[in-house]
Amino acid sequence: EIIINNSYDNGHISFVGNSDALAARPNANVIGYMEKENVGIVILAAEREASDAKGGIFGLFKNRLTLGEIAQFEAVGQEDIFEDVGLVEGDDAQAFNTNSIYTNDKLLKGLYAKLKEIGLTDDDIDQMMQPDLIVNGKEKEGIGKYDQLEGALGASVLNFNLNLEKLRKENAELNKWMNDNLGENQPLVQVVQASTSFST
Repeated sequence: EIIINNSYDNGHISFVGNSDALAARPNANVIGYMEKENVGIVILAAEREASDAKGGIFGLFKNRLTLGEIAQFEAVGQEDIFEDVGLVEGDDAQAFNTNSIYTNDKLLKGLYAKLKEIGLTDDDIDQMMQPDLIVNGKEKEGIGKYDQLEGALGASVLNFNLNLEKLRKENAELNKWMNDNLGENQPLVQVVQASTSFST
């Protein structure tokens, strides 16, 4: 479920979360970074802690950044492995998805116009943003077992970035727009690790 959380709009940077991020607040340092560096979208990550054992984690799959959710691991009987990643003594720190996303609306409006200009339809653009489908097995008294279909907000953003990078390699006009507006060979999306300077 995607909601606008603690809506923030300074003219062109917005803060968006989903229902798991109700305690999150916009951070002026992240917003300043986006404005200074012309970043299109930031997904805010943090170092995983024990209280985050069931939340989404970032990883590499087939050389692309992806977001893993516990329901995906439960489906293959690996929820214990998922819950331990980055939390076992001796493990490297694991990036955890905070469900906080910042969007540079001015850049996104320009990108949308460019995608339309090169011939993409709204349906084409929607397809670029489709999240990975998560089948989450549930059980409820009076109903029994059922599958709830879900898609993570972060996965939608990462998939959009992946598809956009593929498209820019095929389309010189889009590549030029992205280089001119985001910086030479810079992606639309950045995952930014929360730290003392980017604390939320």
